[in-house]
Amino acid sequence: MADPFATPVAGRLAGKVALVTGAGSVGPGWGNGRAVAVRFAQEGAIVHGLDLDSARLRETAEKVEAAGGR
Repeated sequence: MADPFATPVAGRLAGKVALVTGAGSVGPGWGNGRAVAVRFAQEGAIVHGLDLDSARLRETAEKVEAAGGR
């Protein structure tokens, strides 16, 4: 049985699709949605974000792309 506390494997989400709601975040800085979207992109996921605030969602999309996501 695998150790559940072992260090995660980089790229473990490669080729997977992630749908992140609230990806635009509320207020300045990093909210949970933005942080999750960028982290999933760093792990190789294809990230689709949703948010009511399209301007903040665009900011998150730029960060996702900068992290190597699409």
